[in-house]
Amino acid sequence: MEEKFTIVPGYGVGELKFGLSRDEVKAILGSPEDETLFDEPEIGKTVAWNYWRKGISVYFEEEDDYRLGCMEVEGGELFVWDENVYGYSREKVMELASKHGISDFTEEKDDHSECLSMDSAGLNFFFEEDEVISVQAGVLISDDEEEEACWPL
Repeated sequence: MEEKFTIVPGYGVGELKFGLSRDEVKAILGSPEDETLFDEPEIGKTVAWNYWRKGISVYFEEEDDYRLGCMEVEGGELFVWDENVYGYSREKVMELASKHGISDFTEEKDDHSECLSMDSAGLNFFFEEDEVISVQAGVLISDDEEEEACWPL
């Protein structure tokens, strides 16, 4: 099922707001189709819930008391700043972000895809063949020494 996702940088995706508990997310999305636990030395434990048919994955980190801190959405309707960015080129995404005061672009590439990151907006855009295929949105992080999550709730 193709969903329409409206991403509000630093706030959330649709009804899903950063900082929600796992129970609150489950009340909105239902039980996940798949659950994965990551344990990375640099960031600790992360629980990922995947809703493949809905086109969304949600992430909860131990260091944030397993509150909703990141989401990745994919599909034909990915609205950011009131524009459907699905299929946009890297240049078109940068142009749109610039109109909203974003200028801190970083890029990563591998053999199959490309990622354009904007830390000040908490956004990562993933591309294949220079077209947006998914967007990852995360809670904003303070730019002081503490690097704490800036929860919108």
